[in-house]
Amino acid sequence: RGHIYNCHSKRDDVLKNLYRGATGWVSEPIGLSPIQARDFRIRNVDCTDLVGDHLAWKPNFSEIHRRLHA
Repeated sequence: RGHIYNCHSKRDDVLKNLYRGATGWVSEPIGLSPIQARDFRIRNVDCTDLVGDHLAWKPNFSEIHRRLHA
């Protein structure tokens, strides 16, 4: 009934390299790029400017949360 928020960062190297390698390069991880969907409930939030690596998500949670409700 609500929205699905996809917070993503192009600079998350864990998703970019380790996830892809672990899956044999056959799937793209959610969280690396926008979800291409026509469903209005999916909201993409670009956090590339905040998240320079995988470990930066948690320390930036407050700012990410603010962006969800902006």
